[in-house]
Amino acid sequence: MPPEATKTETTQKPATCYSMKHEGSRGEIMIYDDIGGGFFGGITAREFAEDLKAMGDVSQIDVRMNTQGGDAFEGIAIHSSLKNHPAHVNIDVDGLAGSVGSLILMAGDTRRIAGNAMVMLHEPMGSISGPIAVLEAKTEALRKLRDIVGDAYASGTGKTKGEIMTMMAEETWLTAAESLEHGFVDEVTGDMAVAAHVDANKMGFGKVPERFTAKAESPVTPVDDQPAKPKTPASAKEVAQRMAAHDAMVAKLENPTGGRPK
Repeated sequence: MPPEATKTETTQKPATCYSMKHEGSRGEIMIYDDIGGGFFGGITAREFAEDLKAMGDVSQIDVRMNTQGGDAFEGIAIHSSLKNHPAHVNIDVDGLAGSVGSLILMAGDTRRIAGNAMVMLHEPMGSISGPIAVLEAKTEALRKLRDIVGDAYASGTGKTKGEIMTMMAEETWLTAAESLEHGFVDEVTGDMAVAAHVDANKMGFGKVPERFTAKAESPVTPVDDQPAKPKTPASAKEVAQRMAAHDAMVAKLENPTGGRPK
């Protein structure tokens, strides 16, 4: 076989337990981290899109996921990158598809979940301060964001928009069997030896199952045998940059240009 046919290229960031690689016409993506940079210190939509483009012409992409979620706008962009890719996308939930991670799950043409994994969805959240006019404008922007996310869940699961809105409002945690029952996945596979941890204070969740709050010695599986490095806390400058980017995205929702959301 020609050397080119066996060539494997990898984009790997072991510090964040995120990687992309491809061999021939098949690509593999591991999302074992928070979604969004800055405060979340995880995978950004920009780097994801760049890595996906660098993967080249593949006909199948296999995604493995274990994330508590993160920035909604970053997650929407990652969802769109996968949803609009011409390859057949398989997504496996190894531990948790939480928050916007469950939205990314909806981009899969085939969606599977480990028997001991979970899916969680909730309404968009945000820290808002300012005079009444600002509070009202940003609250309305969050409602629009909720509608965009709700449409994606409804389209992916076959449930009604009303059913999805109720599930989001209640911060719904679904077992593997429940995820299958409600249409979030197509198949339940065997249990995975993957530890998922949820930082409830960081993420603002209110109904985290106890098994996700116990801090594991190794909260994620290292990528390609590379040890995961501890994250450096976001600096004040990084947090400020993230908040500025967040405000810019909210402004787009407050003043739509007429383009159809992906």
